[in-house]
Amino acid sequence: MRAIQPYFALSASKYYKRELTKHGISHIYEYKSDLSSDLHTLVVPDASIDILFDLTDYSYKPYAAGSVLKSSSIDTKKDHKYFGVRFVPGVVPDFLDGRFKDFLDNSIELEACLRKKDLIDRLNDAKTFLNKVEVFLNFYNDKNKPAWKNSTYDIYSYARKCINNSKGLIRVNELESELNYSVRYINKLFNEYCGLSPKAYSNIIRFQTTLDQLNREPNNSFTNICETHGYYDQAQFIREFKKFTTKTPAVYRKLVNTSNYSDKFIFQ
Repeated sequence: MRAIQPYFALSASKYYKRELTKHGISHIYEYKSDLSSDLHTLVVPDASIDILFDLTDYSYKPYAAGSVLKSSSIDTKKDHKYFGVRFVPGVVPDFLDGRFKDFLDNSIELEACLRKKDLIDRLNDAKTFLNKVEVFLNFYNDKNKPAWKNSTYDIYSYARKCINNSKGLIRVNELESELNYSVRYINKLFNEYCGLSPKAYSNIIRFQTTLDQLNREPNNSFTNICETHGYYDQAQFIREFKKFTTKTPAVYRKLVNTSNYSDKFIFQ
């Protein structure tokens, strides 16, 4: 599955995007802020890690940002161009020094957590979006697996993939049957590597898939969306959606429709 941050695209007239289906990368992106002034851009929970560069002001230090737990914000500068890489939910790229839980609800300067230090200079030297994509992928493919990614981590990773593939709908007792490990042990692994319980992680994944459907299907009824994504009723759907976005689904849908959201994307 691909994690999305819709307010990044909503702050721009064009959002360049390169989707990948391997290496744990969701997509690589670039956009220029078209805001009328320096503002805060809303960030929603996505259970993902982003690395983000300000291409306009190189004195602004790039950072690795983990998922927020509820709606939050980041500073966005007027007319600044940003380049970023978003990883698949729950994935920690091997070039970062730390576990997923170390980045959860946290941002760390990239230089402080890079296991190899030359990425920043190489990206700064690249001229176009596709050049930057190539630089990053060459860097990313030249990596060594950290020691803490052991057989125990592999069990957690498989459980995480089960949740992602189910769009957050798999129950913990179903994970127990699938993995042949106890619920207590699965919870222990998620606490150790992810910093979230399986249920909390699943709720974010469900929210992300719901958000994606709202973006892609502007005329789909909220009743159908509730049923598709396993909400008890519209009240629960609205409550959880507002917690993660500060907006009701109806207000968010109106924002997406009036901003021509889907027209902003340029896939490369």
